[in-house]
Amino acid sequence: MPTYTTSTNETALDITLMTSGTLENAMLLMGANNTSISALPVSGFTFIIPDTLLPDADTLLYLQQNGIVIGTKGGL
Repeated sequence: MPTYTTSTNETALDITLMTSGTLENAMLLMGANNTSISALPVSGFTFIIPDTLLPDADTLLYLQQNGIVIGTKGGL
């Protein structure tokens, strides 16, 4: 099963977009990792990406081709 390791300033929704390209997978992804959609993951935490996610291939390709890394948590 694939995994994703979090970076600084990423939220659960950022991780969902980076791994599946659509927010529709947020509850499935967070449930597979026993965490809440409102939780703020620490940098370096490894998420398990369930095989049941239905990715948006176009969005994932766009993010990858343009080097976009989403991190909306902000910093202090």
